[in-house]
Amino acid sequence: MKICHLTVAHGRYDARILKRECYSLKKVGHEVILLCADNKPDEVLNGVRIVSWGKKTLSKFQRAKLLLFPRRLAKDALKQNADIYQFHDLELIVLGLYLKKRGKKVIFDAHENWEAYITEINFLPKFLSKILSKRLTFFYKKHLNDFDAIFTVSPNMVSNLKQYSDQVYFVPNYPIINHLHEISQQKDQTFIYAGTVYEMSNQKQILQALTRVPAAKYTIVGKINPELKKQLQTMPASKRVTFIDWVSKTDLDQYYSKALAGLVVFDYVGICCYTEGQLGSNKIFEYMDMGLPVICTDFRLWKELIIDKYHCGICVPPGDSKAIAQAMQYIIDHKDEAYQMGKNGQKAISEEFNWGKYEKEFLLRYND
Repeated sequence: MKICHLTVAHGRYDARILKRECYSLKKVGHEVILLCADNKPDEVLNGVRIVSWGKKTLSKFQRAKLLLFPRRLAKDALKQNADIYQFHDLELIVLGLYLKKRGKKVIFDAHENWEAYITEINFLPKFLSKILSKRLTFFYKKHLNDFDAIFTVSPNMVSNLKQYSDQVYFVPNYPIINHLHEISQQKDQTFIYAGTVYEMSNQKQILQALTRVPAAKYTIVGKINPELKKQLQTMPASKRVTFIDWVSKTDLDQYYSKALAGLVVFDYVGICCYTEGQLGSNKIFEYMDMGLPVICTDFRLWKELIIDKYHCGICVPPGDSKAIAQAMQYIIDHKDEAYQMGKNGQKAISEEFNWGKYEKEFLLRYND
């Protein structure tokens, strides 16, 4: 079977799209193509053919324009003549409907809480955002049931989407376990954040927390908006912060091996399902897989299903630099317990939060 994945908002090496879904499909014999928008040369990785639409990474406004109908993207997608098309961005929903009308099977892989995302559109003037949000919400709900399947990343998001479609399935962002990572007990007093640095990730509050924990250092590994980086570099604790651009997984593992704990403190925003939270974040599971205790938002799902159940970290309310500082200091002062938290996190990954446990069920969806 020939399967074509489509994205304009995610990179070609996205962990969910390429490393979990595309590689798993290729492994069982499917022909797999990934169409992305990054203006990089085409390539083949582990048998998956990656093709760029010849456009640089699009801004939010440029992606929103695709809702009008992405004529060139539609032409390039149809040229692949795939049996199944799987799109990964809300902006491609019109393209998905067009492919359905052309007789193709289409899967919408909803990585995010798109319904909430729509209501928080902020790249247009306020009155236009309001109009677009209302119309897009109506359009989104109306057409979800037109697709052959909807995949999403968290059980609570499955329940919500089942209001609009009969074919909704849980496809998690849990890590692929290759081997058990050893945990060193000889570590620097360094904390880490890895991944794209969002405004909602409380970096300013984390740097404020560092002023209360003079022994702590902080490493940020990943893409960061230049303006946000400039603001962080003017803060008092910035001398103890190291900014690292994207690195290879091997190099990232080296940074993890030296860290005391991983931070993932997101705000209560719609894309995170507000105070409920969701299980779509790669970061929290990647930290756990590497044997790092986690300092994370006190989302209900994270607290109940991960932290309280496995005792693998500390939950804090977002925006509370004092609580973040107290969590950091606790990790520093209780290194043996922190080490055990890391072991507990690895146990949670091994027993419950791993891709291998769900891969077979994911693959079955393509035969339905």
